[in-house]
Amino acid sequence: MGESSLSLSSSDGGCSDECSYESALKALLTPGIHQANTKEGIARAALRATKTVSDMRFYWNKILRQTAAKGQRQQHTNRQTKNPLLIHITGTKGKGSTACMCEAIMRAHGYSTGLFTSPHLIDIRERIRWNGKPIHQSIFADVYWTIRRALESETNSVDDDNDDLPPVLPGYFRMLTLMGMYTFLHKLSSQTATCVDVIVLEVGMGGRYDATNFLDTSGENFRRVANGVTLLDLDHTRILGDTLEKIAWAKGGIFSVDKLNPSGTCPNPGVVATASASTSTSLGETETQNDDTTKQREKAEDHTHGDGGDGDDRENCLSSNIVLDSNTQGVIEVMKNCARVEGKGGIVCLADASGANLKKALQLQNEGSNNCKTLSLGLAGSHQYGNATLAIALCQAVTAGCAEINQGTINRIIRAEIKTDSPTTLNALAGAAWPGRCQKLLWTEGLDAYNTDNRVGKNIVEFYLDGAHTPQSLAATVQWFRSKIGSTTSSRSSSSNREIPPILIFNCSHERNPVELLELLEKREKGACCSVRSEYTHAYSRVYFAKSDSSRFSAVEEPSAEKLLEERGIVIRDELLLPVKGESTTTRTWQETLAIVWKHLITATTTTNNNNNSNVDDKTYNTPEDVIFCNMAASQILNDIISMPQETQDDDDKPTGSDDDSTATSRVFVTGSLYLVGSFLTAMDWKEESSPPLN
Repeated sequence: MGESSLSLSSSDGGCSDECSYESALKALLTPGIHQANTKEGIARAALRATKTVSDMRFYWNKILRQTAAKGQRQQHTNRQTKNPLLIHITGTKGKGSTACMCEAIMRAHGYSTGLFTSPHLIDIRERIRWNGKPIHQSIFADVYWTIRRALESETNSVDDDNDDLPPVLPGYFRMLTLMGMYTFLHKLSSQTATCVDVIVLEVGMGGRYDATNFLDTSGENFRRVANGVTLLDLDHTRILGDTLEKIAWAKGGIFSVDKLNPSGTCPNPGVVATASASTSTSLGETETQNDDTTKQREKAEDHTHGDGGDGDDRENCLSSNIVLDSNTQGVIEVMKNCARVEGKGGIVCLADASGANLKKALQLQNEGSNNCKTLSLGLAGSHQYGNATLAIALCQAVTAGCAEINQGTINRIIRAEIKTDSPTTLNALAGAAWPGRCQKLLWTEGLDAYNTDNRVGKNIVEFYLDGAHTPQSLAATVQWFRSKIGSTTSSRSSSSNREIPPILIFNCSHERNPVELLELLEKREKGACCSVRSEYTHAYSRVYFAKSDSSRFSAVEEPSAEKLLEERGIVIRDELLLPVKGESTTTRTWQETLAIVWKHLITATTTTNNNNNSNVDDKTYNTPEDVIFCNMAASQILNDIISMPQETQDDDDKPTGSDDDSTATSRVFVTGSLYLVGSFLTAMDWKEESSPPLN
C-alpha cells in the first residue's frame, strides 16, 4: 500500500521529511489507504453509509483529543473571534455554483471565508479554499499529516472501546472533509489574523448520510447556520432513491438538529411523505420581500418557536432553511417535513428561481452606471439567476442580527447589510468565477489559457466547458452553449464560404444513462448549432468520446451499447456496431460504447413501440467515420484539433448572436463528466493562484 514510504518516523508523533505535500497527495490517492478500489472494499464502505455521521464524529473527537494533548491545536476557548457562521448547501444541480456565489458575497462584505466543495478539477486543494483561493500546499500537507498522526495514534478513549469502530483511516472524501473543517476551525484559527468568519460547505452526495453533515449545529459551535437546497434531479438514484421525494428526504437530512440519529425522525417518502403546507415562506418573490429578508427571518423564527413539538428547546434557534422554488411541490413538501420534524420546528423559505429581482437590480445598476461595461453574473447561464438569488438569501439569513466581528485588537465593522440591489452584492456576483462551469477559454498552442497576446497568425481554439451529467443540467448547458455560439454555426470559412459546426467532446460515467444525455446533444433545434444551408447535415464537425485522466473506481458493471439501445427502443444496426477511427480491436471500451450509441442516434432510427414493428427512417446525417473518435486523452485531442487546417472566418460572416470578437478557427464544446472538463483544463495548463502560506 506504499506505507513504507509514507510512514511516520518519530516516536513522539513527529513527522519525517516524508511529510510533504507530495507524500500527502500520494497517500490520499494510494489504493488501500484512503481509496477503496475493489468491489469488496466498496461494499464494506457502503455498509457504513448510514453510520457516516457517527463515524465522522468519532474521527473528529479523536483528532481534537490527540492534537490538544500534543499542544498542536489552538484551543477553541482561546479564539479571539466569535464562533464562525455556517452555510450548508445541498441539491443536485447548482450547489457548487451557489456555494461559490455565497463565498463571493460574504468575502465582498468583509468576511474571511472558508469554502469546501467537491469534486476538484485539476488540483485537490481546490476543495479547500481560504478567501476564495485553494489553500497553500504547506497548509494542506500540515493538516493532512496532523490528522493522520492523530488517527493512527494507539491511544484510545472509552469511546473507542466498542466492537463497531470505523477503519483507522477514513475514506477519501471523509478525510478531505475532516481536513477542510480542521483547516477552517483550528489551523487558520491558530493565528488571530487568519481566523475564518464564515464557512460555506457544499454537500458531497445527498446530505443525511454525507460526511459534511457531521458538524454539531445544535450547540454553540457556530454563531448562526443557514441551510440551502438547489434544484433536485434524478441522480445517484442507486444510493439516494429513485424518486425526487426520496432524494429530497436524503438531502433534507442537513436540516436535522440530532444528526446522530442516522435514519432521522422524518418519515422516508419510500414509506410516506406528508407535510403541513402552512410552514412555508417565500423569499425573492417581490422586491419588498427579497430586500427585507431580515424582517422575514424574525417572523420565521417566531413561527419556529411557536410550532409546537420541541419548539421550546429551540428558543435560541438561529437556523434557516431555504429551498429553490423551482423544485417540485413534492420535493418542497418533503423538505418542509424534514425541517419541521428533524429541525425541531424549523420552517422552509422559498427562493425565487427566476431571479426576477436580481435581474431588475442588475438592469437598474447598469442604467445608472457611467461604466461602459455591462454588469452581469460572473457565472454564465440563465439558470444561475436562481442560484444567485438563493445565495443572496442564504447570506442574508446567516448574517441576520450580526453587527460586528472582533478580530484581535482590530474592531472590524464589516457589515453593511447584505442587499440584493447593493453595488457590493452585484459586483461580488459579477466577479464570481467557478472553474469548469459554463466556462469559456481561448487556447492557442504554446500559450496558456490566460495569455491573450501574441495569438496573431496562430490557430486559436475557443473552448466552452461545463460539467453536466444529468438531463436537466445538460439541457441548461446546451442552451448556454448555443446562446454563445449564435444562431448559426461556430464559424464560416472565408476561403470556401462553408459553415463549420463546432466540435463536441464528451464523456460520462457508465453509472449514468448516456442515451438521454447524447440525445440532448444530438437534437437539432431550429437555428441551433448548424443551419440547413450548411454542407454539414449534422450538428458537429467532429465528435470525440474522450478518456478522462482520472476517475473513481466503480463496482457497477458497464452496460453494453446493445442493452442501452434496446432499453431506449432504438433499432440496432449491425453496420453501426463496426469500429470507428481510434477504437481498439479487443474488448469494447466505454468510449466505444458511447460512439455506437451516438451513431445510432444520428441515423434517426427508432421504433414506435415495444413490439417488433418499427418505423425506420433510413436517412443518415453524413457522419463519416473520420469525424468520430474514441479513446483519446485530452492532450491528444488538443494536438489533433490544433493540427486541423486553419479556416478563419471573415468579420462579416461571424455567427449571428455571437458575443465574441475573436478570430477563433475552431469552437469546441466539452461537456459531460467534470473529470473530463478537469482533464482539458489541465491539458491547457489552466491554473489558479493559491492562498498565502501561514507564517
